[in-house]
Amino acid sequence: MMKVEERILAFISFLIFSSWPTEVCIAQDGSNIRYVDRLDRTYVGDLIHIDFYKRSFHEMTVDTVFVKIGDRRIKFLEHRQDNGYNNWFDQQFLVSTEEVDGLSMRVTKSKVNKVTSDSIFVTNYIDYYDGKKNLVKSQLSDDQYPTKIIAEFLVSEKSHKQMRNKE
Repeated sequence: MMKVEERILAFISFLIFSSWPTEVCIAQDGSNIRYVDRLDRTYVGDLIHIDFYKRSFHEMTVDTVFVKIGDRRIKFLEHRQDNGYNNWFDQQFLVSTEEVDGLSMRVTKSKVNKVTSDSIFVTNYIDYYDGKKNLVKSQLSDDQYPTKIIAEFLVSEKSHKQMRNKE
């Protein structure tokens, strides 16, 4: 007759091995982001996020970048929600390190306008938030970045498919 400890171990083993095939079969990547090292003109019009300097993965690396807003350059931090499986385009953004007129800012996405061998030209979508995290206003701002400071591009799958269907 089995001892209590042996029964518990057998039961745990049964649970692990009986559920393993099911979990493997249903596990899948929930990402709606296409990760691209370099862009070419086929990406013009697509919505993207830019991963600056070092590749941000599992929120381990937080890079900063200066973004042009009007006639000012404002410092932003990358905010990446990336667990390796479920990475959603709308959960990625840049957040300002300083406030302007009492409002913090987020670059929620960028639209690719032009790609050259050494630069990318974009329109940044910027949202302004008050101290209670309420959206106060939104603005568009054009900017360009040298490709040498870009680790990779996070392209919206939805945007990319829509742009390809127009061609």
